[in-house]
This record gives sequence, structure tokens and C-alpha cells, in this order.
Amino acid sequence: TGCGFLMKLGFKKVYVDKDVVAGSLGGFTYGVTTEEMAGAYATIANDGVYRRATCVKFIKDLNGKTVADESVRGTKVYDVNATRMITDMMKTVVTSGTGTAANISNGIVCGKTGTTNSNKDAWFVGYSKYYTTSVWIGYDMPANINSPGTYTCGIFKQFMTAVHEGLSVVDFTPYNTETKQQQSTAAETKSAQPETKAEV
Repeated sequence: TGCGFLMKLGFKKVYVDKDVVAGSLGGFTYGVTTEEMAGAYATIANDGVYRRATCVKFIKDLNGKTVADESVRGTKVYDVNATRMITDMMKTVVTSGTGTAANISNGIVCGKTGTTNSNKDAWFVGYSKYYTTSVWIGYDMPANINSPGTYTCGIFKQFMTAVHEGLSVVDFTPYNTETKQQQSTAAETKSAQPETKAEV
């Protein structure tokens, strides 16, 4: 089910709504966090492999022995070709859709805008081959926000432009248009694609 995928992606509170139809539209009792959204989008950027957010890559003791290693923590959630199709669709969002204000001139990004009823919350979440960034705006006491996409897209664009300074412009890998698609394991995906960093 849809909520089943979300729980695999580390969304901690959506299980409450797993049997509620409104969950398919994002109508969750407790909502989601920017960290959870960044992790979910990074999964799409990483060819369907979810990696739990962490600030630790590895820890070594005084003798150089590795006592903790977070580099191998991938869980396969989506098919590779499906994620590449989603990426292709979300490229259109920033080139000719609702998120054109989020596009950057020094890199290639994709993403999706989002709002709740009466524009009380606004999102833009997107990624490049280097970084994934999640932006949310709203009030502690929900209130209408005028033109919310202007702010979320603007924040995304400003941040992503800055972090891509000096980086090579790298396009996304296109999806496979052949009828028969090869299956990729999480291990194969990890070796073929570097981890995309999630920023919140």
C-alpha cells in the first residue's frame, strides 16, 4: 500500500493513517517533517535506495579500527526505472511547471511544489545529482499564506545555487524505454551511484 512505502522510507507517524483513505492525498493526522521528506526524495535520487538520515559517516577508535560505519545502510524501496521516470517528470516541474521559480542556472534540478488547504502550509522538495533539499513554510498557528510557492521555490533556488557553486553540471540518468527492464539490486545501485546528500 501507499503508506507501506512511506513507512519503508522512514516516515515515523503515518502508520496511524494507514487505513484512512485521506492518507493517499497526504491528509495525515500528525503530518511529516522536512527531514522525512528529504529522505524520501533522496531515495528517488538514489535510484530507489533509502538511506536513513545520519550525521555520522564512520567512527574509528584510537587504533584506527572502525567501530561504526554508516556507509552501508541502504534499503531497496523502489524500482530503478520507476524512480528515473519520476525524476524526468519532476524535471518538467522546474522547467515549465509550477516550480519554475526553483530552477537554478548552475545545475540541473527537479522537484515538486505542494500546499495544504487554504495555503496554510507550503513545500518545495527537490534534488540534483549532488544534493536533496526540503523546504517548508508555515505558521505555528495555521494561517493563510499569500503566494506560498514564491517563498518555497525562492528558498530552494537560493540555497541550491549556493551549494552548487564550483560543481560540474551533471544531468540525471534517463529511464529505460525498453519493454523488458533489467532488475537492479540495492547493492548494484549503491556501487553505480554515489549517495545524494539530503539537506533540510
